[in-house]
Amino acid sequence: MSHEAQAHACAKMANETIVKMLGKGNFGEAYLSDNNNVYKITSDNCEALLAIKIKDSPSECFAKVHEVKKIGLDAYLIKQEYVDHNSLSDDLYWEISGAADRIGYSIEEIIDEYFDECIDEVDDPSHRAAFEQIKAASDTLRKLGVVGIGVDCQNDNFAVTETGLKFFDCRDQALSQDEAKELILTKYPEVFRKNSQSLDNQYEP
Repeated sequence: MSHEAQAHACAKMANETIVKMLGKGNFGEAYLSDNNNVYKITSDNCEALLAIKIKDSPSECFAKVHEVKKIGLDAYLIKQEYVDHNSLSDDLYWEISGAADRIGYSIEEIIDEYFDECIDEVDDPSHRAAFEQIKAASDTLRKLGVVGIGVDCQNDNFAVTETGLKFFDCRDQALSQDEAKELILTKYPEVFRKNSQSLDNQYEP
């Protein structure tokens, strides 16, 4: 089955309907349902592993993950809440990128290495708040056992919401695909349990 067919089948099993594609990347595709949920079909073990951890330890820093399960030989379903990535996110990203450039480091370097040294150099209160929220998200992932960079600060990976920044599409970049898959198999074997219903019977193109 194609990723699109898998997304439609998974949504149908939850009595939802896919209304549009949100985007696609190297590992998979994401679709929006009529119930405002994202159905992401991905072959990325690193992203699936981190989604499981976020599901089990929810945080306001991240889009809520409802479900993670293996649905094929090379695919996972990650079902999560939809947060609206809009022009506010793009504008904020370029503003804090400019602030980081003026300090002399990248956003990632400030967050992961030089936060205490650099945060007082951020003059704009809204930019300072954004850096503090990114740092909080990064610290949350560290507590979940993420070794590498988990928060990807690109502008298409977070949204500006009423409660602050929310991140999605997170992955532990320090792990290989094989290492992440082995961790899922040993620590979260329920993700690999077969579904009681076949996806093939749920979707009619």
